[in-house]
Amino acid sequence: MFDSFHSGIFFRMFMLATVSCGMHPGAACEAQQAQESHTVAGVVRNSMTGQPIARALVDGQADATLTDNQGRFELHLSQRFANLQVRRPGYTSRENGRMHAFNLEDAETTNLTLYLTPTATITGHVVAENGGDPNNVFFQVYRKRSVRGHERWIPMGGAETNSDGIFKMFDVEAPANYVLCSHSHREQAIVVAPGKTISGYGYPSQCYPSGMTGGADVLNLSAGQQAEVEIPLARQPFYQVTIAEPNYPLGGQNGVNVQIMQQDGLSANAPVQWNAQARTAEIYLPNGNYYAEGRSGGQTKAYGRVDFKVADMPLQSLRLVVLPLVPVPVEFHKEFANEADAKSKAGAVSFSVIQGNGMNRHADIGLQLELMPLDRITETALGIGLHYPDGVEDGDQLELDGVTPGRYWVLASYFRPGYISAITSAGVDLTKDPLVVGAGNNVAPIQVTVRNDGGHIDCTVNSPSPPHRIGGYSIGASGVVVYAIPAGPRVSPIPQAGVAMDGRTQIANLAPGTYRVIALEAYRDLDSMDTNDLSQLAEKGKTVTVAAGETVSVQVDVTRSEEQNP
Repeated sequence: MFDSFHSGIFFRMFMLATVSCGMHPGAACEAQQAQESHTVAGVVRNSMTGQPIARALVDGQADATLTDNQGRFELHLSQRFANLQVRRPGYTSRENGRMHAFNLEDAETTNLTLYLTPTATITGHVVAENGGDPNNVFFQVYRKRSVRGHERWIPMGGAETNSDGIFKMFDVEAPANYVLCSHSHREQAIVVAPGKTISGYGYPSQCYPSGMTGGADVLNLSAGQQAEVEIPLARQPFYQVTIAEPNYPLGGQNGVNVQIMQQDGLSANAPVQWNAQARTAEIYLPNGNYYAEGRSGGQTKAYGRVDFKVADMPLQSLRLVVLPLVPVPVEFHKEFANEADAKSKAGAVSFSVIQGNGMNRHADIGLQLELMPLDRITETALGIGLHYPDGVEDGDQLELDGVTPGRYWVLASYFRPGYISAITSAGVDLTKDPLVVGAGNNVAPIQVTVRNDGGHIDCTVNSPSPPHRIGGYSIGASGVVVYAIPAGPRVSPIPQAGVAMDGRTQIANLAPGTYRVIALEAYRDLDSMDTNDLSQLAEKGKTVTVAAGETVSVQVDVTRSEEQNP
């Protein structure tokens, strides 16, 4: 029986064959066949058991094939540089979906071993307490990750219960830690008699095995695990909550998005209805502590928040005042040895707030700032922009729009020759302490200082050619990437450079200080604030001290995947 995955595979293979010669008859076809061809062959194996995987798609863009019963494949490619991607239902790439990239002329390509890791499956059975029918209850799965060195729960998909209260989640990446959280679900069929305070019954938002704060329990999944969980949901009364927006039309249907959050920072996942006639937002919630946030985008960015508690009765006296957000000032300073460089425009500057996986806007050159909220368990993306104040077209004084009150870690990157030497606000070192934005965006200017007297590391990598098992996205000719992990606070991404086939590379414009230099066989997106991961990697590197304006040389071996920490 053909499934959609394998149907797609055979359609792609048919199209590749057609393009190769079927549409280029005669001399054109003969010329194409006469092109130099490289054979890429190997086997695809299960990373957990080592067993070969049959019928996995190995895609080389210009050619593709399915592995045989022994997991073997063979491709014929004419290009010099090739990217292979391996896929099969029930498995995930060991390199998190990245392509295997290598140079066909330099790498051994006839005895490759590529790996897939089996995914896990979650089957949930909802047991309704106090009666009721737990049908059509949606469960979101969150994966625990370290983002900028801080624990975050990233949404990874979900499923809905059927008439038997059962839901299934397939192709869940493992090993990893998860929490399952239900969306607030009110029974629509309930008809409440006039004069009653209860607005129906349903199931509140609830997480399994427990909440997400502190040392909460998690669902630890291993690769290929078929997990079965039983989740009790208590049927509870729901009450109507009415929130007035007194400064409508700035809010309401003209652009304000109202979201209901639990006090622990997790969304209550409760649908909000807008009553245009009364100019109110209406929500149905069970007992609990909540807050409502209102945001508007467009030319006028505004924000408001109101905290409230539902306790056995409806609420009708809440007011959500949504006010325009005052720009946050940013001062950009250059302490350059060359006065001409110091006077160059600061205009190629951008800003982004990371409040989730999302919208991260920045220019190709210049300065990039990122704010990571401390007080949110899960994050939503919000892109904002940095600009000159009204009427100003140049200079070091800038403004930042769209930042809401809260506490933030600040991360900065500079994409011109130079390095960030300091980033502060009212004397607070933002490399060590968070930026606190008060109510009404009351905050001192963010001051960023850049210098151009950085040092350099000349690095020679021993035996840089990639191994038979080639993984990751290659950003250097050899596929090897060198990282200089700085000691102490880190405000910028980890400096890195691709390695040429002769094993040489240079990392330039480094802030003076001590670094641990390590060469990895493939690119890794190192989290600059994940202290635990970086310290374990740094132990495998070599220590160098970089002075202002000077160059230091170092020689390192390649740290292979099996030597890296998972």
